[in-house]
Amino acid sequence: MHPDSSSLLALAAFFAVLLVIAAIADWREARAERSEEELDKAERELRLRIVTLASQLSAEAHDARKALIRESFLSAQRDDPHGR
Repeated sequence: MHPDSSSLLALAAFFAVLLVIAAIADWREARAERSEEELDKAERELRLRIVTLASQLSAEAHDARKALIRESFLSAQRDDPHGR
């Protein structure tokens, strides 16, 4: 081999390695972005679920308070039917 052709071959191999390294880096970055997107989606879903559950708990608490007030009123009427 001529010295110039071996230098060209080494340079070509070097650039091929650089291309492989760049491709791996791009793949890893894309994988990290997908993971972040999946985590963001899961976070949004969990936040929505938390808000939904909090709303349901609030409605149940409201209904329970109404039932307690009603029962207290009915109990007071039973204890004193003439409202004294």
